[in-house]
Amino acid sequence: MKYITLMTALLFALTSCQTNKEIIPAKPSDQVYNKEKSKGLQEGSIDVFKMTVRSEEPNKNVIISPLSIQYAFGMAANGASGETKEQILKLMGSNAGTLGDINNNLKAIQDKISGQDKDYSVSVSNGIFYDGSKFRISDTYEKVVKDMYRVSIKKLDFNKVDQSVKTINDWVSANTQQRITKVLDNINQEEFMFLINTLYMKAGWDKPFVPEMTHDSKFTTSTKVEKEVPMMSQRGNIASYTTDDESAIIMPMSNGRLEALFIMPNKTDIYNYVSSITASKIDRMYNEAKVGDIQISLPKVEMKMHYDLKNILQKMGITDPFNERAKFETMGTASGKILLTRAIHDVFMKVDEKGMEGAAVTTIGVGTTSMPPSIYFDRPYMMVVRDRATGTYLFMGKIEDPTK
Repeated sequence: MKYITLMTALLFALTSCQTNKEIIPAKPSDQVYNKEKSKGLQEGSIDVFKMTVRSEEPNKNVIISPLSIQYAFGMAANGASGETKEQILKLMGSNAGTLGDINNNLKAIQDKISGQDKDYSVSVSNGIFYDGSKFRISDTYEKVVKDMYRVSIKKLDFNKVDQSVKTINDWVSANTQQRITKVLDNINQEEFMFLINTLYMKAGWDKPFVPEMTHDSKFTTSTKVEKEVPMMSQRGNIASYTTDDESAIIMPMSNGRLEALFIMPNKTDIYNYVSSITASKIDRMYNEAKVGDIQISLPKVEMKMHYDLKNILQKMGITDPFNERAKFETMGTASGKILLTRAIHDVFMKVDEKGMEGAAVTTIGVGTTSMPPSIYFDRPYMMVVRDRATGTYLFMGKIEDPTK
């Protein structure tokens, strides 16, 4: 049998599966949760997932945490203005609302999903690490990220590179339960700050797989290569959704809060199927799935991923934050023009008989440009050609359209 699985990692719905399992209610939040605007965040999540898939080799595994990316760039957006800010907001989703809406929803989501018991652990942590000798953080920016993102802010001496790198990596490791232990190797001379989000999740299945039922079985990749993989199996009342285009199952977690959707395309390969996925399509699978007695087989998975988000986001038209057009004056003051120097995304994912465990870290470097100020002649302009000795004008012109 052919098994191809799409996992939009850490993109879980905080709704009930169609089971009789009692749902543990989400924790109350002091922030109003806007469901309509949250839909916009989900659409933005799918956009960045699609672009990540397109940016990788067609037959390569892709697992990201859209939520981790949104928290990190939400912090960046609050220090941005003008076109820089608008481009970052594109990443959040065209229907996610204003920056204020996004701040409110991300704070409410953090309140609602965070928690820990014997079968469930979800934590969101945001940190800012900066060199106070190179950068003065503005009071306004510090207040908003502390209020809305519950940021832990730590001042370091980036001249002590090894010590600063260790401090940041240790913080990441502690907040991901040692699943991701290193996000930095070095700090570049122009960098003075890092905005970092960590997201950790561990949850058991509502009905765990029996380890003795796991056997090596054939898995056919998109390139038609057959591989032996440990395949978990179980039979029971499971919510499933099947059409000519796809087969999907919904696996609830033990506390009723999280659920994982696994989708296998029936007509096309997974690479092309991803390009057709939408938030409304995923919603339809959740809403129309029916519980019935079925046999399922699901591969065990354990893998780590590393992505250069800067490259991926630039393909989405998010370019200004990374070049000399950047406007981050709201963040604070530095010796030069402030811009984002790097954006890195690291992910860990494990799926086994007990449940799922995932960790993600999004690291954004902030620094000053080493490039000189530039002027873009991207609007109508005038030109003059003159003789320097006499001041005589040889040519004068007004250019409205360089293509004509």
